[in-house]
Amino acid sequence: MSDNHPLYNVLRKLDHPGAWWWRMGDITYYIGVIPAFLFGAGSIVAFVGMLARWNDWRVPAKTASLFVFCVLIAVCGSMMRRHAFRLAERDGITEETDTESK
Repeated sequence: MSDNHPLYNVLRKLDHPGAWWWRMGDITYYIGVIPAFLFGAGSIVAFVGMLARWNDWRVPAKTASLFVFCVLIAVCGSMMRRHAFRLAERDGITEETDTESK
């Protein structure tokens, strides 16, 4: 779960549409960023393998392409969470919003 979890809890308690955007963005971000770390390291290893003639140029090209794809997924997730923050800001919701008065 991300570092701004209290805002998500407030949005969820208020049944705000931003809660859905925040949750989907958080899941999408981590679906993209965790494999991006792996493919980034794999790209380096594959490039070294290409230089050492253990494999041809297609292996580093494929791992680099997967790295870029995963980074784009993470960016999409980040944009979804930013949309949730904008929805909350538009409606005046912060982490300190009183959810008991609903």
